[in-house]
Amino acid sequence: MPSPRAHPASLYAGTAFLAALAVRALLLAAFPDNIGLDGFQRWAGRDWLLVQGWLPGPQLLIWSAGQLGVGIFGTRVLMAVVASLAVAAGAVLAEAIGGRAAGWMFIAAGAFGPFTLWGSALYQEGLFLLVLFAGLALALRGRLTAGDALLGALGLVRYEAWPLLLLYVVWRRSPRALLVGWGPAVWLGGHLLGWEGHAASPIDYFSDWQGLAARFTVAGWLEDAERLLRYAWDTGALVFVGAAIVGLRDRAPATRLVAAMTGVQLLLVALWMVGLERATPRMLIVPTMLAAVVAVAALARRFEGPRMRRGIVVLLVVVAWISSVNTWRAAEVEARFTHHERIALTTMAAYPGVRWWITPRTGLGPRDRHDGCEILQGVSELRHGTDFRCAAWPDDAATVDACGGTVTWDGQVYVVTLGGPPPR
Repeated sequence: MPSPRAHPASLYAGTAFLAALAVRALLLAAFPDNIGLDGFQRWAGRDWLLVQGWLPGPQLLIWSAGQLGVGIFGTRVLMAVVASLAVAAGAVLAEAIGGRAAGWMFIAAGAFGPFTLWGSALYQEGLFLLVLFAGLALALRGRLTAGDALLGALGLVRYEAWPLLLLYVVWRRSPRALLVGWGPAVWLGGHLLGWEGHAASPIDYFSDWQGLAARFTVAGWLEDAERLLRYAWDTGALVFVGAAIVGLRDRAPATRLVAAMTGVQLLLVALWMVGLERATPRMLIVPTMLAAVVAVAALARRFEGPRMRRGIVVLLVVVAWISSVNTWRAAEVEARFTHHERIALTTMAAYPGVRWWITPRTGLGPRDRHDGCEILQGVSELRHGTDFRCAAWPDDAATVDACGGTVTWDGQVYVVTLGGPPPR
């Protein structure tokens, strides 16, 4: 049973939030530009609530930021706040399972490197973990209906949540828990009514699965799995997963629920690698943060005494520090990925009001199907059709538009010139 709370939950939850936000603020100060191909698409679709075939939860935040005119950096700050709230909710959940010591220990998990980076980007993980941790914490504190209702929103954040909702219903053993199905029901019902997402570029992210049978090999998947294992070592994820395995001895239903959710997420990561055909550190975020809840609860219960617990906290802080250093390097890589486009934007900004014809870098991203036009609209305020047309995009290539300037990739740099595109 959790130990008596000597400190109110608001104390360590508030500390967890401020610590997590401080780490993310440092990262944002050093790397303020938008990152990630999905992040570029989401920002380019900021005028729409539905983008691609993605669930609308994260886009609601981005759309709201776009309506307020806070810009890319302000939107990243918003996502960092949401991710930091997720860390606070995780601390409350850990306390509900393992006592107040677990709540304090979870603060170190909030600095998990990949979550620091991608939770501060225009991605789903921050909102996903906030809703999941907060909903479970409400349920464990006896506010079952509120927990059920909040967890239902998870069905509008990320498809990987739907199996977790089934696990939760089984764990609850009550027909009332079926309330969590309202999110998936809304989404499926909307599609029956004809909901369609806006495509900010010709890239269809669900095409990852097209022709997969002809490309997939077990050897290739095993190489990706080995790479993911190296990422898990470099980021410290293995420490949390290993400690969570120790926690499996705990027969408490809440511990087993979170452990089962961790296992399901790991299975989904295995499938994710099949579709994406590569391993990325971002894949570790959700299973690691779930494992961290089980891990700190197990450590808090098994190692009694202030001295032993202080030693554990020091270990977790060291792991978080090493992970953060690794993630800082990852942020540098992401910044280099958009370097050429950001230089071009600096030159383009000297000519306000010009519509640009862009011949971009190509052969970027998974299976070389992305291009510099996606980056340009993803790291700036440019809107396709209004501010630029892209020579690499089929609809634009077949359309003659009046453009006042050209931006052309010459193999090394972008050349920005005034004057329309060459005749076609």
